[in-house]
Amino acid sequence: MRKALPKTLRVPMMLSLAVGTLFILLPTRQSESASECRSSLSRQAKYLVQEDYLKSRFPYWQIEKKMLGTLTPDLSFGRVTIENEAYHVPFTAVGPDATLTRVGIIDCRLQDIDYAFAS
Repeated sequence: MRKALPKTLRVPMMLSLAVGTLFILLPTRQSESASECRSSLSRQAKYLVQEDYLKSRFPYWQIEKKMLGTLTPDLSFGRVTIENEAYHVPFTAVGPDATLTRVGIIDCRLQDIDYAFAS
């Protein structure tokens, strides 16, 4: 004869099963091919770099904030190029104390943005 689970364990067990089933049944997004990435990002590359840099990166880069002398630098962009399946978005960040030249690199395969100093 099988024992029933105590009432205190039934709810967490049922909830765990329901959540697990939900994750299994949810459709997974297939990664975009490089050509799809190129066409979908071609108009958005500058905007994506601007949003990522100003909202996700710059607030945490203390040295860069001190160098520029501002919490809200002005950004100006150069010509976007595509190299090795990645967008290269050159820009300058201008503050009252300095101007920094950077390149935002959008990797189509990894769906990630990285930054490098431009020479």
